Amino acid sequence: MIARLTITAALLSAATAVPALARDNQPVPEQRIRNIASLLETVPDPRQGVFIRAYDGRWYYARTLDECPRLTATAPLRLLPSPGGYFDRNSAIAADGWRCLVSSVVASDGPPSRRH
Repeated sequence: MIARLTITAALLSAATAVPALARDNQPVPEQRIRNIASLLETVPDPRQGVFIRAYDGRWYYARTLDECPRLTATAPLRLLPSPGGYFDRNSAIAADGWRCLVSSVVASDGPPSRRH
């Protein structure tokens, strides 16, 4: 009985740890942005995440763990790096004083108006 519960718990935790899927159902690799202090631009995706252009010109998308009510198109943003100094899934976004945890950071083509 205990073995069954242990196996069930392990399977459930593994199922929740599955990364986001790309359009062709392939896992999207998690990214880490270094030198977050020298980012060039942030474009909010209201209530869901933020597009970030890093120092090297590459775009990333940081999705929040839950809905972030104060993450609006005009909200002042601050990116709070993880303890290692990188911006990754262990980081947070401060939107208009509201702290929103990040669930994933993936490479992106940029905000919708910039996509080709």
